[in-house]
Amino acid sequence: MARPAQPDFEPTSGVRRMAVIATATVLGGMIAAVGVIGSDALETPLAESARAALADAGFTSVQVRFEGREAFLSSETASTERLVAAERVVERIPGVRWATVVGPDAEPPESSTPTPTPTPTPTPSLTPAPETVELITGTSVMFAPDSIGLSDAALTQLAQIAAALEDDPTVSMTVTGHIAIPTGTTDEAIAFSLTRAQAVVDELVRLGVSQSRLTAVGAGASVPAGDNATDAGAALNRRVTFAIQEDS
Repeated sequence: MARPAQPDFEPTSGVRRMAVIATATVLGGMIAAVGVIGSDALETPLAESARAALADAGFTSVQVRFEGREAFLSSETASTERLVAAERVVERIPGVRWATVVGPDAEPPESSTPTPTPTPTPTPSLTPAPETVELITGTSVMFAPDSIGLSDAALTQLAQIAAALEDDPTVSMTVTGHIAIPTGTTDEAIAFSLTRAQAVVDELVRLGVSQSRLTAVGAGASVPAGDNATDAGAALNRRVTFAIQEDS
């Protein structure tokens, strides 16, 4: 029986192994390529569907990206509450395995309950009663030249001041006398102006104001209110003024 013809060349075992490895490498590359193409082909329609669903639901500020069938949501402006709601929208899309929120930029949800404004603790007023201030502040009792006598207009003013002091027992009052052009020494001018102040205090005491709430002071001609060079200015300087203080 004739023997079969032998091939001119028979590959060695090492050559056969190299051929097998080369074939496996080529097949592996083809498989990997198919896998990548399949992942990209899957991600694109899922991403398009997710973006469309988010836009329809009003989540226009939410971005979404995919890795395979897993969705990752983020936003620079949406609150955490809105991101969670957007996550649920994406999870309902067919083909999505799961969705999650990523990134530190999400803002905390806004509280629907307004923060109460603390009520400031009222501080005790150091200002005397307004009606007392209104009646006394700016009031001046005028005198004739070289006189300590109270005119009818001055008596009317003092009656109003006495009534205000009776209505507000928390205040006391300093009564300061003034003169126009001094005719003697400074001490004599102060003494005469003090006499005018004391005449006013005596009238207020007569009207029922406690002496302990009144203080008479003489300022002489040191605090002019007008120009002594004119009659009108000199008349303004012949006066008694009032300052009220709240009792401690």
